[in-house]
Amino acid sequence: MIRLTLSAVATLLALTGLAVRHNDAELLRQHHWRVEHQTAAAISHYQRLGNPIPAHLRPAEPNRSHQQDPPL
Repeated sequence: MIRLTLSAVATLLALTGLAVRHNDAELLRQHHWRVEHQTAAAISHYQRLGNPIPAHLRPAEPNRSHQQDPPL
């Protein structure tokens, strides 16, 4: 996922604390939708330019045990 922008943080704070109270589930749904689409746009941008996708935009690897692989 992409990092939160100052604008996104300000919007979340304004929506949750300063404005008329809305359903928290709806606010989180809107935020999640926005982050997903911003991430998809960023990935598309890198792919279109033929550049490697940065690590913070790649999907996380499935959970592995905390043990290191044994040396070969």
